[in-house]
Amino acid sequence: MIIFAANRPSGKAAIVKTLLVEDDPATRELLAEILSARGCEVTACEDGKSALAEIKKNSFLLVLLDLILPYVNGLELCREIRKTDEGKYSTILVCTGLVTLESLRAVLDAGADDYLIKPLDFDVLNIRLSIAETMVKNRGVRKQFEHKLYALASQSAVAEEQQRRRFASDLHDGVGQNLAWCKYRLCELRDKITQPDCAPYINEVAKALDTVIAETRSLTFEISPPMLYEMGLEAALEWLTEHFQERYKLKCAFDYAGSPSGLPTDVAVTLFQSTRELLFNVVKHAGAKKAAVTVSKANGRLSIIVSDDGKGFNLLATTHRIEKMSGFGIFSIRQRLHFIGGDLNIRSDKKQGTQITMTAPLSDTAGKLKGTK
Repeated sequence: MIIFAANRPSGKAAIVKTLLVEDDPATRELLAEILSARGCEVTACEDGKSALAEIKKNSFLLVLLDLILPYVNGLELCREIRKTDEGKYSTILVCTGLVTLESLRAVLDAGADDYLIKPLDFDVLNIRLSIAETMVKNRGVRKQFEHKLYALASQSAVAEEQQRRRFASDLHDGVGQNLAWCKYRLCELRDKITQPDCAPYINEVAKALDTVIAETRSLTFEISPPMLYEMGLEAALEWLTEHFQERYKLKCAFDYAGSPSGLPTDVAVTLFQSTRELLFNVVKHAGAKKAAVTVSKANGRLSIIVSDDGKGFNLLATTHRIEKMSGFGIFSIRQRLHFIGGDLNIRSDKKQGTQITMTAPLSDTAGKLKGTK
């Protein structure tokens, strides 16, 4: 691996961190000189294995790689780059001597933005590099806007939860307590009334008040469960499964044997809201008899699996439909998880139901924007 420093004068253009992967020494050195002259800081690798190591250590705005490489080929490198958090912002050019439609389609399907046919025409190369530099610039702007969007989404989620807590508190302290007082006074009245024909009516009203009081208490917990803040995410999720089992007659199990994770508030709120929405989706769409919420911790990450024994769906055929399952939506869940450093994975089978896994980091820095200070 060799690093070529950009020789373009500073102040004229931003330095572009570039990964060059080429197994032919002469071609590698020539391409490195061309890229360096265009203002790139080039990390040059001679095989896929060393390039893969660089990808895991660093992020690159521009990647120029050969398709046929020792150890790890160019297609696999493309896929690995796209898996990384910053890799989706990289611009990837693949050099290939394979010109069949099938091979070129495979290059693009692997995540490359463009391809160059070998032997290289350097006039074409310069044109493609100019296009790639424009893509790098545009993706940089996109990255800034996405980070701002994620920040606004997180702030919105926290503000929404604060408003829900205030509303739940008002509902409990105002409506709930007034209803309880009315029930108490009604019972006093029943004890003082001597006409026997009045008792059934009073008892009927008292039962109705009991129902309203119970529903108000349940609604208070639905809006903002106190245990989420007092006892942590795991306790809130256990209550949530019990609530769904009681209210929606869905047999819902909860499994977690560890200690409270002590997550930051915004992370706990995001995971709780997401789990609740996924359970609503089970009730509304899955046709399931049983569901389960399983929580685990491993390798510095918290995982929440929401599974059901429902009818499942074909992921490829119903992507658009599942994105519109509800107002919160799978897309919104995925975006909010991405902001806190998490991820979402869906597995579904028409015979075995659906399993959705959410993960988030346990560290206190989980809610900070990636790549920002």
